[in-house]
Amino acid sequence: MMLDSYSIERKAIDISGRLGSFYDASYDKLTEKYILNPSKVEKVEESCSHKILSGDQSIDLLDYLEDFGFNDDLRQSILLGMVNLSGVSSLLNYNRPIDNNTRFLYYSYKSKIEELFVTAGKTDQFNRPSISPHATHMITKILWGIEILCIIQLPNNQSVKTIENSLWSIFNRLQSSDSTFVLSDTEKHQLSALVNIEMYGSQTCIKNSNTTLLTILNKLQEWQKDEYFHHPLLYTMHSLRWLYVNGQYPGTYHLTDQTQSNMARVKSFIFSIDKSIKYINRLLEKIPKNISYPELNQQWKHYKEVFTILTDKYDKYQKYLQQSLCKIRRTSCESVEINNTVSDSCYSSLKTDFKTLCEQIHECFPKTILIEQLINNQIQYVKISDIISHRDANMTIEDINEILKSFFVKTDSSVTLWYSSDQLKQIKPDKWEEFYQSLILEKSQATQETSFFYIDFNQWIDKLEDLYIVRLPIERTPTKSQRDHAESKKSG
Repeated sequence: MMLDSYSIERKAIDISGRLGSFYDASYDKLTEKYILNPSKVEKVEESCSHKILSGDQSIDLLDYLEDFGFNDDLRQSILLGMVNLSGVSSLLNYNRPIDNNTRFLYYSYKSKIEELFVTAGKTDQFNRPSISPHATHMITKILWGIEILCIIQLPNNQSVKTIENSLWSIFNRLQSSDSTFVLSDTEKHQLSALVNIEMYGSQTCIKNSNTTLLTILNKLQEWQKDEYFHHPLLYTMHSLRWLYVNGQYPGTYHLTDQTQSNMARVKSFIFSIDKSIKYINRLLEKIPKNISYPELNQQWKHYKEVFTILTDKYDKYQKYLQQSLCKIRRTSCESVEINNTVSDSCYSSLKTDFKTLCEQIHECFPKTILIEQLINNQIQYVKISDIISHRDANMTIEDINEILKSFFVKTDSSVTLWYSSDQLKQIKPDKWEEFYQSLILEKSQATQETSFFYIDFNQWIDKLEDLYIVRLPIERTPTKSQRDHAESKKSG
């Protein structure tokens, strides 16, 4: 492999770097932070730019970063978790589905360039501090400004093209405006309707990812004029080997085609797992902490335990890959370790294990939400297998109905039974919802004590062809005179 050129560029994820700070390009992180006075400071002429990208669920979030200036090396470091995400790179934390109604709105303002003039072997112009053995480069040029990324989920009930054209118009005017930028009432109304958004950018500007786009646009010109809000956008760095003409400083190497091919395998592997993890986390956030139905409570406890075990194993896998990539970047060795790690059965099963868990949770989630919904409305959930434990192929729905009526009839209240199944709920959603709402209304208007039960026929779907509601009146207990009369009739 060949050494990297004596200078490299990186998008500034850690914005604390300054001229003279040292950088480890093998791990893509700052090592020591120093401040040297710039040799030159110049204002950027064409200072504003923006992009609007359409969502595509087939494109991984990491690939969108290429459109925002993140090169291959930095994206590989992000992929393996070597970089603490911040600013625009926090896009990878986005935890909602991407579809055709998703828009990525990127805006950047470049204010100035600070530069430190350097020449190989001539470092007398700045005092040489102690250098970490991990450092490979020194920051010699910084592009300053602000950048903001807004992820918008456009509502289905509005014209996507109309909103998109409006956004283009707004940002074209903002980009070319030297005077105060003003939004029309129509634009304000359109922007106020965009509530499903996430914002990413410098913490000096974006203190809350739920900040509205309207708020951002109203503040943008103020931020552009005030240097307090500006931060490094791009670092240009020179190799310490070149600066100090000293081969003892570590260098970094271009990755071979074979290594790039292996990294592509790693990327596919990791993205599949990350997709499962994000989906599982989304569902876990929606599940109540204390699930009312004991059997499901135990099931979710098991899922969480398995999820913890798998994520711990995945973290170890990522750390091993980080070390392997760092070694390859520093020592020019081939990517045998990465290839072996991807092929290792200990780790290769992770993808399948996460997918299996994802499918199990996906299947269990709607039933959990349904049962919680029923219980919250005081409708008790019962599996038919808990009442009739042994299946009989000859048993008809009429037979089952008689058994259930006999089991649930009460002497102190009337009873309403709702026969249903997941399959019927899916194929007859309107009728299912109609039954549900009618029972809620019936319960609220009941003049006598009534117990409500949802009978789940999931294990016996072949016996139930439609949704049914069965009402059982109170079973009256015979009085003493009625019992005496019945006995006298028997003896007679």
